[in-house]
This record gives sequence, structure tokens and C-alpha cells, in this order.
Amino acid sequence: MKNNESSHWIQLFRYIVAGTLTTLLDLLIFQVSYYQFGFSRNESVFYAFITALLFSFVVNRFWTFKGNYTNDEWRISQFLKFVFVASIGLMITLFSMKILTEYFSIEALFSKIITSAIVFGWNFIVNSFWTFSSKDEEIILKPLLPEKKDFSFELSLIIPAYNEEKRLSKTLKDCISYFSSLDIEYEIIVVDDGSIDNTSEIAKEYLSAPHKIIQLSKNKGKGFAVKTGVLEAKGRYILFCDADGATPFHQYKKLREAMLFSEIAIGSRYKNRETVEIAQPFYRTLLSRIGNIIAQIFLIEGISDTQCGFKLFRNDVGKKIFQYQKIERFAFDIEFLMLAKKENYKIIEIPVIWFDQPGTTVEGMKDWLKAMTDVLRIKFYMMFGFYGKK
Repeated sequence: MKNNESSHWIQLFRYIVAGTLTTLLDLLIFQVSYYQFGFSRNESVFYAFITALLFSFVVNRFWTFKGNYTNDEWRISQFLKFVFVASIGLMITLFSMKILTEYFSIEALFSKIITSAIVFGWNFIVNSFWTFSSKDEEIILKPLLPEKKDFSFELSLIIPAYNEEKRLSKTLKDCISYFSSLDIEYEIIVVDDGSIDNTSEIAKEYLSAPHKIIQLSKNKGKGFAVKTGVLEAKGRYILFCDADGATPFHQYKKLREAMLFSEIAIGSRYKNRETVEIAQPFYRTLLSRIGNIIAQIFLIEGISDTQCGFKLFRNDVGKKIFQYQKIERFAFDIEFLMLAKKENYKIIEIPVIWFDQPGTTVEGMKDWLKAMTDVLRIKFYMMFGFYGKK
């Protein structure tokens, strides 16, 4: 999972460090060969190139782009790619050195510095997007491979609901209206998380077989409710969406298109702020951003919005991840995405239209503190291997 903006910035920073060290080594070998041992300019360039090549490959393979791989297996094909890119860089170096020294009369060492800067840019772009671009071929192809299992439905919609009698009616109307207009078989699974109002009765007014209403005997938490629905789902794809309908259902199409190249597509309010039609109150946005920073530091670097209640994933992916989930309340999204990255599933974050809805049951600071406590629990579970146990 291999895709996101933050990781590219981190890789660029590491590449600058590695590139600087490589360039210094390159210049040192060139200077010693050319000025101290009296080798020709081209011979000195070649010796410096070989030394820098080996140093650069080791550092970039096992540090700069290490996050692009699931293991440290030696792959000769990757080394050959690196040599090919570096060979082009060598030709650029020799050509540029000739032009700068012979036609512009620039001293050899300064010509080498200018040339090194040009080759540095070439190497980063090509190595980042080709040589070290993927963790392995299987992971690149995996999202494109169809699941072998036959499914009763193309899509399962999971809607967790706790005391949602005032908002669920409109959400179900919109849901049925949109998905009935598509040429697909679908099921809606409403999981009543121990509501003490008429949530289940409202759901029964709109849903009958093959749709389902699951009533939990007591409030267990949003994460537990979603897990219950996912494990019951019979659709090829599973869409989890909030009961408030903050994201219009027609945004499903964006996520579904992204599934060609991923196993998980998640809606985001922060990839493009212009898609947020009605924003949350400032204090909730602030808490959300602080929470996201904490989650990125400890668990899931590179995802700008972990909490948007609009996520689509393959059936086998959802069932595999949720069987190991331990967080039952609001931080379950973070745990879900962390486990997905642990399993090397490809995640794509898609900007979606979003309207803040009145009537939330989330209790501001109180629930935020609980969620942050759960983030620490997730980190603890991760560190001590609890996710190997169901």
C-alpha cells in the first residue's frame, strides 16, 4: 500500500540525504583519482561512478525506498534496473562534463558539481517511479485479479445506527433510490447498536428481504456494529456508510472506479476541502486534525482522513481484517486501515462530497479522548503481536 503523498515526501527527504552522501563520495573519488593519482578525466569519472553506484544502491534499496517492499529479498532484476538508470546517468555525466569543460571552459571540479546536480534529479525521478516503485509484482496485480468466489450480491451496504430514528429515514430513502437505479444486485444491512429509540422500527419500514436488520442487545460501539455487518455481508464489495448520510450515495461511483487499482477505497474530506459542502463546527474539525496527526505519527502515515464514514472494500479483504479487530468504538477506522497496511492491501483515498449533519450522537471531547486512548491501545496491540490472535 503502497500509495500516498506523505511517503513520497519522506522518500524525497531520504533520497536527498542519500544523494548528498553519494555525491560527496563521487566527488571525493573523482578528485583523488584526477588530482592525486593523475588518471584521465573520463577514467576518474568512471571510478567515481562505480563506487557511488554500489553505495547508492545499498542505501536506497535498504533505507530510502525500504517501505516499498514487504521483505528484503535480493532481486537481481532490481539491481540491473538500478545499473541501467545509473548508466544513463554516467552518459549524461560524460556528455555534460565534455560540454562544460571544453566548450564553456569551466574547471573540472565545478563541472562535476553541476553535472552531479543534473544526474541527481534524473536518478530520483526514475528510481522512485520505476526501479523501486512497487513492493512486488503480486501486490501490483492483486487488485486487478477477480475473486474466485461467487457472491449473492454485487454490493453490501453496512449502516451502523445508534439512536438514529430522526436521521435514518432519509438515509435509507436516498440509499434505496440511488442503488435501485444501478444495474446491480445489492443488500442493505442496518446494524442497530442497542438503540433505545425507534431506530429498528424505522429501518423495518424501508427494508425487507433480502435486506437485513441486526439488533444488538446492548450498545457495543460503532466498530463492533460495523464488524457485525461486515461478517454477515454477502456482496462482492462492501460499502460502510454512516447513518446520517453525510456523504451522498452517488459518491459510491468514485470509490468503485478506484477499486480497479486497489482493494480499499476510502472517502476523504481533506484530500480536497472544496468537496466539503457544509463543514463541521471548528472545534470538531480541530479535534479531527489533531487526532489524524497523532494517528499518522503512531500508526498510519499518509492517510489524511481516517474517520470519514464512507469506505469501500472487497469482501475477502473486509472479512480478513475485521476478524482480527479489537477496537469496538470510534477508533476502529484507524485500526482497520492500520491492519490493511499491515496486510499490504492497497488503499486509495478519494475526495468525496460531504455535508455535516445535525443530530450527531458523538460527544465531542469525551469521545475524542476515548478514541485517542484507543489509538494507544492499537499501538500496544501492534507492538506485542496481539493481532495474530482472533
